[in-house]
Amino acid sequence: MNSGKDLIKAIQSKFSDGVTQSSSEILESVIPISDMTPEKCIEIYRKGYFARLTESLGETFEATWWVLGDDAFFELCQSFIHATPSRVYDLSNYGQSFPEYVESHSLANDVPFVHDLARFEWTFKDVFHSPNIFPNKVDWSKVVAEPGAHLFRLSKSARIFESNYAVYEIWKMRANSADALNLDIHQETRLLIYKHLSQVTVRKLASDEFCLFENLSNGNSLENSIEAVLKLDSQIGAERVQELFSTIRQLDILELR
Repeated sequence: MNSGKDLIKAIQSKFSDGVTQSSSEILESVIPISDMTPEKCIEIYRKGYFARLTESLGETFEATWWVLGDDAFFELCQSFIHATPSRVYDLSNYGQSFPEYVESHSLANDVPFVHDLARFEWTFKDVFHSPNIFPNKVDWSKVVAEPGAHLFRLSKSARIFESNYAVYEIWKMRANSADALNLDIHQETRLLIYKHLSQVTVRKLASDEFCLFENLSNGNSLENSIEAVLKLDSQIGAERVQELFSTIRQLDILELR
């Protein structure tokens, strides 16, 4: 038996589909206001619906909008909204699949980095809205004593991010009035994005740091994660390993599984 919540979701889904696809079934269920026809009522709602969702996407993907320009971005939003009607109460949560949609859309063909830029913007938003949860304190003395016995993960308010393009530098330029990007976009980006005391920090990572965090966040032990770093660069010595270990301890964004 469906719950009331499931029924409401089904009705909302049906209505959203009807609004975006001009469903005759929805028209039949509309009670006209004053002398307006059902078609006119739906048209007014449709315009507001698309405007609100486009505004929400613009707030989340501000740099993507800046890079593509108004016409291309609004066209992209319109087609995305048609393809992906809102299923959420809070519009700030709308757009999770937008980066993948951007990647597959013809408008992005001339801007190869735009998918990663949108992906970064969603990741940043995701961390920004994450709860202020402090990970359980790790007893590092026990981890050091048995480096292969403890498995890790990132806290709920931390993410790692990687791209072949300089998307973080592009993102920082989003409020710039310049018409062009005055930087080499072909720069690899490796980032740690985390929230502490309601403040989001974006930290650039070296390749060995990213490798370490990636392995730890995937549920590996410290021992296996260090081994992965050494495979990445066999020239890394004990001093650098100690520096990496100090970094993960100081940042305090890991917790035991």
